[in-house]
Amino acid sequence: MESRQMVLVSDIDGTIIYFSLPFKVHQWMSSRRAYLIPFLLILPLAYLLYLLRPRKKSAKSRICKHKQDGGRVVIFSATEDMVLTRIIIKAWLKLWRVPYDLLALRPHGLGIKEFKLRILEEEVCDILLENNIHLVDYLIRERERRGVEFVSKVRETRYSVVRFRNI
Repeated sequence: MESRQMVLVSDIDGTIIYFSLPFKVHQWMSSRRAYLIPFLLILPLAYLLYLLRPRKKSAKSRICKHKQDGGRVVIFSATEDMVLTRIIIKAWLKLWRVPYDLLALRPHGLGIKEFKLRILEEEVCDILLENNIHLVDYLIRERERRGVEFVSKVRETRYSVVRFRNI
């Protein structure tokens, strides 16, 4: 019998990146207004500031170890999926050498809770890294309701490490 790869799913803002951008900044980055000509001078500065946000060493080392052990790494973000936001997040991951197999960004019109739950289900998540404590509790409840066994939740440096047992 072939064994399944363990899947680690991690949020990026506030979990891997040391601090989260305010929601209004995410909205602006994802908006069509960010592409208008008057903003062309502001965009390079805004994205440079995004790139320079430091990573959390503990989250990065956990992800690197998981990848070295042969696991699958999925990075997800509630940031709306647009070409420019995808490019800048991939650039940040490359700059800080964070390994990943899949980058999932929230499709337009889908709620944050629904999006993150859907990724956990689709990827058959074994380990979740997430900084939003209320969202973590919601995801645990919903996955248990769907028959996935909750194993543990440990609070690290401003993020939670949640383990599930998929049957």
